[in-house]
Amino acid sequence: MNAPFRPRDYAPADPQVDFWDDARPRADFVRDIDADLREFNIIWGAGIACGLIAVALIWWLQS
Repeated sequence: MNAPFRPRDYAPADPQVDFWDDARPRADFVRDIDADLREFNIIWGAGIACGLIAVALIWWLQS
């Protein structure tokens, strides 16, 4: 049984419309995700460090 909608069958042969015929995404997207996670880890760690410093400062000021 055929799929109910196949855009390749219905769209005109115009390069501006044939977006599904474009080049495939780069295969190194896993490296991009890994780099994003490393940056997120650095930001998260900096936030934790700032929070701990703030807590220590408040604790020191109250004593």
